[in-house]
Amino acid sequence: MKGLKLKKMVRFGVVFTLLWLLMFQTVFAAGTEIPDPTPEFYVNDFANVFSEDQRISLIEKAEDLAKTTDKMQVVITTMETLNGEDPTKFANEMYKEYQIGENDMGALILLLTQDREIKVQLGKNVEPYLSVRKLGSLVDENAIPYLANDEFAQGLISLQEVFIQEFIAIQEQINAASTETGSSTGFNFMLLWILIGVGSVIALIVVFYHLFKRIKESEKEIEQLEEEKSNIGQFLKNEFKRKEVDLNSTISSLERDLESLKVKYRFERESKEVLEDWKRRVLTIDKEMDEKVNEMIAEEKRQEDQKVAKRTSHLILSALELEATKENYYQFSNALDSYSALTKEQLQYVEGDIDRLKDQYSLAKKKKLAYEEEQKIKRAKEESERSKKEINRILSSLSSDPSRRVSSLKEAMGYYDKLSAFSQQYFDLALLGQLRGMLEEAERREREEEERRRREEERRRRKAEEERRRRNSYHSSSFRSSSGSSSSHSHHNHGFGGTSRGAGVGRKF
Repeated sequence: MKGLKLKKMVRFGVVFTLLWLLMFQTVFAAGTEIPDPTPEFYVNDFANVFSEDQRISLIEKAEDLAKTTDKMQVVITTMETLNGEDPTKFANEMYKEYQIGENDMGALILLLTQDREIKVQLGKNVEPYLSVRKLGSLVDENAIPYLANDEFAQGLISLQEVFIQEFIAIQEQINAASTETGSSTGFNFMLLWILIGVGSVIALIVVFYHLFKRIKESEKEIEQLEEEKSNIGQFLKNEFKRKEVDLNSTISSLERDLESLKVKYRFERESKEVLEDWKRRVLTIDKEMDEKVNEMIAEEKRQEDQKVAKRTSHLILSALELEATKENYYQFSNALDSYSALTKEQLQYVEGDIDRLKDQYSLAKKKKLAYEEEQKIKRAKEESERSKKEINRILSSLSSDPSRRVSSLKEAMGYYDKLSAFSQQYFDLALLGQLRGMLEEAERREREEEERRRREEERRRRKAEEERRRRNSYHSSSFRSSSGSSSSHSHHNHGFGGTSRGAGVGRKF
């Protein structure tokens, strides 16, 4: 069973690996949308860096290089920004799209003026002659000092000159080595393909090794889970038995308690029967005993009622001696509450003028409520006055900037909004109206300023776009007019089939 599972997992791993490789190739091949090269090809000045004379000079030097070498090409492209696109991937795809250099003997120089970055991409077959370290050194020494000072044109001119010298030296090395290598070239290519094939096989072996290793680990994990499952089952079984024993013990204890309660109930019932029997015997001996007991109970209740009534009478008489002021309100209230709590039997023993007590209570209550209202109004006015001072402080230091002015006025309005509804009744209405008017005016000016800035930004953007289109149109027409009179500009305005991207370096400046 495990062997069958292993075969299925291996088959699934192979299919998954092939699908993943196919997906990766498709995504990678999709690439990035690259702008078409200009008619000049060797100088694609999309960022308008060069003057007309500089552009023509760069093109002539690049064409001379292609003529004097085995169609080696150095292409310069300038752009403002990639809008977050990966410059390394962009340069790789641009090199392939432009097909720079025959037999991948070429270089692409990509300058991003707004992103402040330069990227140099070499053809695959340039790598044996020009290392990444040396390539980075050439860029650092010949381009970065100019680019850092925004001298974009001079930096690219200097870098093109250095690359042309490097490619001429590479051509000389190739010419010198061509007589020595002879027929070994085919053998080298065959050896290269053999190495690629062996590397691919090794890579697949490594992939399958890790896949088998993962399968073994998964089987081990399954065995561990099975063992844990068995342990958990045994634990639950033992726990169930323990709970069963505890439950049986609890049931036995409850049964014993029930028997004890039954015995107690029988004892109390028998005691009640004995007491009832004694009562019947006592009544038989003295029939007047029951009446005497009732009279005794009634006398005890009457004495208790008199005691409660006496305490209430004391509270009433003490309160009647006081003046009807807000300070004595609670004494009157306590006396009336005590009087209201008496029963009908207790009321007949109360002393004191209850009607006068009620009048005194009503008068004291009115004075108390009036005082509390005065204090409430006083606190509201004080709170309103504090908010008024804070608002006046903010108004005295308002900024002329619309945005900051609105923020300050909203802060001032917040002091009024924080007041309770009662306190707002005592706020300065004239100041409130002034504040609201100033806030509405400031918000209106802020909206007008934002709209003005938006229109200004849109105007500048359109103007820049029109200027860019005008320059591109001018450059294209200038090149077409000059191509008829200059034979040096009439050929080689395309790549020579380069497709393989090699090493590259990138620098921020």
